[in-house]
Amino acid sequence: MRAKKRLISVLTILVFIFALALLAMFDRRSTHAQASSVGAGKDWPVYGGGSEGIRYSKLKQINRENAKNLQVAWTFDTGDAYFGSELQCNPLVIKGVLYATTPKVNVIALDGATASCSGGSTHTKAARL
Repeated sequence: MRAKKRLISVLTILVFIFALALLAMFDRRSTHAQASSVGAGKDWPVYGGGSEGIRYSKLKQINRENAKNLQVAWTFDTGDAYFGSELQCNPLVIKGVLYATTPKVNVIALDGATASCSGGSTHTKAARL
């Protein structure tokens, strides 16, 4: 029974990622233009960052010299973790909104700059540091 629940959770996450990828593909811009916007630091619209899936951004603000000065801007507690839960996800960012899944496979939408909830999300434990 537990394996069945895990399989359902994994399939739900995959369907969510696939749906967001489809939304990103059918946006007004072409796939190539989306990959360019990733390089410009605007969005991370598909798993792996772009159509190449290389998990690389061409951002120039962070480099080898100033990386040591980075600090946590905000954290977000989904509020639905449970004993033994562990979930790592590759969040997507589309038009400044960060989309992610929680340990109980809820989908959350957060403002990428402030961590404030958007889209009617019921989770409100964002903490600005």
